[in-house]
Amino acid sequence: MGNPIQHVEWRTRDAARLRAFYSSVFDWQFEDVQMGPMTYIVMRTGDAGGGGIYAIPEGDNAPAGIVNYATVADLGPHEEKITAGGGTVMMSNMEVPGVGWFTVFTDPDGNPFALWKQSPQAAPPVATKAAAAKPKKAAKAVKKAAKKEAKAVKKATKGTKKAAKKATKKAAKKAAKPVKKAAKPAKKARKK
Repeated sequence: MGNPIQHVEWRTRDAARLRAFYSSVFDWQFEDVQMGPMTYIVMRTGDAGGGGIYAIPEGDNAPAGIVNYATVADLGPHEEKITAGGGTVMMSNMEVPGVGWFTVFTDPDGNPFALWKQSPQAAPPVATKAAAAKPKKAAKAVKKAAKKEAKAVKKATKGTKKAAKKATKKAAKKAAKPVKKAAKPAKKARKK
């Protein structure tokens, strides 16, 4: 398929609040990534989904909201189509060093949207990396859980054996008491 949405970005003036909100609502993972002078919060939202939280700098008039990024091979021809179709290019051909370039625009209704061109030298987009890493992560988690369970079973078995041994000794002592008690008169009689 032509130009998939490969990234969803939440733009906000309070990144910590938004991160805390989505963290409490969904099982998403967050990672702070240094991108030049700014810190970007990468969100891993699921199997192949991903996005990020962009903290709008103080004094910047950019509107808060959600911006989807569609992957394109080249920004220029798409920017021409945007303006020809009644959209407005807000930021053109902005570079994320070592990663790629993006253009932010609004459609004829004023909805923000963006284009993304991946640098050929860059690692795959966050969503692709997260999806590729998931099977390894899941295997590690299963292995860790199995080890933990085996340890717990071993501990429980050890505890059970110990408890059984203790209970057996206690039961033997308890059972021996009436026998000893019954044997006392016979022992006394023998002594006489």
